[in-house]
Amino acid sequence: GAAAAARERLGQLEKERGAAEDDGRVWSRLEELFGKRGLQNFVYEVAVLDLQRRAAGYLELLSDDCLRLELALGEQVVDRTLLVRSSGGGYSRRSLQQLSGGQWRRLSLALSLAFSQASLERTQTSCNLIVLDEVMQHLDSEGCARVARLLGSLVEGDTANFQTALVILQTAVGEELGDSFDQIDVVVKKGD
Repeated sequence: GAAAAARERLGQLEKERGAAEDDGRVWSRLEELFGKRGLQNFVYEVAVLDLQRRAAGYLELLSDDCLRLELALGEQVVDRTLLVRSSGGGYSRRSLQQLSGGQWRRLSLALSLAFSQASLERTQTSCNLIVLDEVMQHLDSEGCARVARLLGSLVEGDTANFQTALVILQTAVGEELGDSFDQIDVVVKKGD
């Protein structure tokens, strides 16, 4: 009798220990997910995905969907995966160093605009002016035209983010884009 009661009690204690271990794993996971680091990581992950979504919209306009950017929250940094459409229509991975100057410029502009838009929305502020310095550097005429159309959409229409776009160029590229802008001021340096 006593041995059977002890075995029954031991079985009962083992079940309780198993349940307590299961509870401990659940509590550890909840602490990981909702503890200080978990909530921070969640907020960062949402922000990174939002930035990726916004940049994708700009990249589609700037590159005719030839460039794609995937962002993911890594251990200490944001991991970036760049995809470039090949002539066959598929996408292949590229590093930042493998991008042409024009591709780099389009990616940089898309990320800058996406970050600006996200920052304005998250802080519930507005800005009526955007200033872009040498934004058309390294772009061919089609790339410049795409940037001009994008800038036009940022300042015109119902979804305009800004009232004014100030674009600073040090090349003659602005001459071929004269119809894209309401006003063009040319500043010429004379002498030293």
